Amino acid sequence: MAWLKKHDVLSKAIAVLVAAVLWFYVVSVNDFEENYKIKNIEPSFSGVEELMTSKNLMVVGDYDVDIEVSGRRRDILSLNESDIRVEVDISKISSAGTYELPYTVTLPSSSYKLRSKNPQKLTVKFDEENVSFVPVRIDTEGLASDGYVVDKSNLTVVPKELKLTGLLEEIEKISYAKADISQKDVKTNITGNVLYNFYDANGKILKVTSVTADYESLNVSIPILKTKEVPLSLDIQGNDNFKKFINYSFEPKTVLVAGEESIIEQMSSLVAGTVKISEISSGSEKSFTITPPEGVINLSGEITATAKIKFDGLSKKSVNTTLIELINTYTLPAGYKIKPVTTNINVEILGTEETLTKVNSGNVRAVCDLQSTVLSRGTHPVNVSIIVDGVSDTAVANPEDYVIYVEVS
Repeated sequence: MAWLKKHDVLSKAIAVLVAAVLWFYVVSVNDFEENYKIKNIEPSFSGVEELMTSKNLMVVGDYDVDIEVSGRRRDILSLNESDIRVEVDISKISSAGTYELPYTVTLPSSSYKLRSKNPQKLTVKFDEENVSFVPVRIDTEGLASDGYVVDKSNLTVVPKELKLTGLLEEIEKISYAKADISQKDVKTNITGNVLYNFYDANGKILKVTSVTADYESLNVSIPILKTKEVPLSLDIQGNDNFKKFINYSFEPKTVLVAGEESIIEQMSSLVAGTVKISEISSGSEKSFTITPPEGVINLSGEITATAKIKFDGLSKKSVNTTLIELINTYTLPAGYKIKPVTTNINVEILGTEETLTKVNSGNVRAVCDLQSTVLSRGTHPVNVSIIVDGVSDTAVANPEDYVIYVEVS
């Protein structure tokens, strides 16, 4: 018993050896012939390149055959299925269509016999290769993070369309190609090459086998902009002392804008337009075209804005003056004389009530500067500037509107 335990490994090795010898003996004595089935063997088509070159035809679809072979048991056990060849001769095909074609099965050696094959003939479809062009799209839905937006007006993709080559039955299904962009909640620009998929007219992704495109990927540039709701404002030009008396409100009050983050973060308002204090009348309305600064786009959809403007604490005084002056009359041709036909002019002056008490017809002048004016003989309208002498913090309402007539003789 002790000896057996001591030599246990040796006894196991002897048992394995005896079993192997017995197995080889049984196999050699019982090396009978048996059948073996092999399924889904993919055939090869001879003459594919010639068919494409001469007839512009391609094989449509996938095909396979099942066979049954026989041979000695030892040969069947050593059979490598990849050594079996199934070939279809398509060299005689001349036009698109479906054909019943015979095929040959070549076994690795004469040790095997072909017992059966299924199907007896292959039903093979042939179609013409076609060329088509489809547009390229980029789906930006959900791409930008909250507070950011895709600048679609400056989004680019190269190429804008793909040239497709393949079988008509597959090409006809393709409506467009769409870039496969997997990122979400993006805050920075996206640039580079991305893959794409083909889609039908219903937006369903397609798996095509015969179709190839002239580009394997798409080069995209997708600007991502920061968004911000900002109020509209007016650029009021004129006497700074008057600006505090002017109030206005816009409709719409705010607009949604977008741009580079560094620009948008510093933007506190959007200037809708410019107005001169002298052009304002209390209770007036003025419309402006909303024009964002360079690098900023308007996302609100509002094109125009209307400002309601009023004076708080600023008054207007009407003054009729007879002080009309012509200066720089030397520009007239020699021997010409000029004199005002208009003898008085009514002007409107803006200012505080206290200031306007100091304004009267004695310190309001209408001055016509002829330095850049060329006049012939006759009566002509000329613009004049309104000057208020001795009183500061006043403004002339609508200063460009004042005109007098002069006579040149």
